[in-house]
Amino acid sequence: MLQRNSSGLAPRSTSAWLLVNDRIQSKANLHRRHVLDEASCDLCGCDTETATHLIFDWPVASSFWALIGIQRQSTFGVRDVHTLPRPSHIPAAHFGTFVLLCCWHLWKQRTASSSVKGARAKPDYGLDDCQAKKEG
Repeated sequence: MLQRNSSGLAPRSTSAWLLVNDRIQSKANLHRRHVLDEASCDLCGCDTETATHLIFDWPVASSFWALIGIQRQSTFGVRDVHTLPRPSHIPAAHFGTFVLLCCWHLWKQRTASSSVKGARAKPDYGLDDCQAKKEG
């Protein structure tokens, strides 16, 4: 869960802090540190692979958020994850934790997909289960 302190947003977990501060090992960050020669997304090939791209703009991530009923503004970035609008079907008491788990799950999928050399892995989110629960 995320909480604020006097210095701004301060997550309770290191992974969340890395995410909201765009410090995860995205290709954009690795390119900036001269680890990689280019920063384009291997998964979709169309954008620079930033944390915001991976968690919200990557086509699979966009579909994921839409499927579970969470909409965001186009200017919204990972730094704003604590301001995502909560759909009525997700309990308020657990929404922050739910969002972070979703982000973590998307990151894991990205890592699994990009580790398959020369092939784009088909994401397996269990989206059919999400859709069935949402409709039911």
